[in-house]
Amino acid sequence: AKNSAEMAPALVALAARADRGVPSLPQLRQRFDRAALAALRAAAAPGADADVWDRVWSRLQSLVVVRRAGEVPGETAAAHVSRAEAALARGDLAEAVKQLSALSGPAREAAAGWIEDAKARIAADAAMAELDRAL
Repeated sequence: AKNSAEMAPALVALAARADRGVPSLPQLRQRFDRAALAALRAAAAPGADADVWDRVWSRLQSLVVVRRAGEVPGETAAAHVSRAEAALARGDLAEAVKQLSALSGPAREAAAGWIEDAKARIAADAAMAELDRAL
């Protein structure tokens, strides 16, 4: 077994979210749809310089959001969300975080809570694995 100084980083990582806890992978999967929808709606929101028709069109688009599934190519918000969803479905949480972290502006802000929780899950899993190796 390692000494306590060698285990300290793992224990610090676990303590960082002790007050709020860390969501499980099933909980993150369950909450993904809400985060994805919020990100897509935020990405489609009209800019401050949009004219009336752009605002109307944006409002109509926000009523129905169609998400493509799988490994959608491109750098649009929809493509990143689709790739994140595919990664999450195969259990690759790190890739899902990477894809949502590539969003920008309001879309990134809309997904920020989910990204933070997913990063906490990744850190907690790594810390637990380190503690398992130490014991």
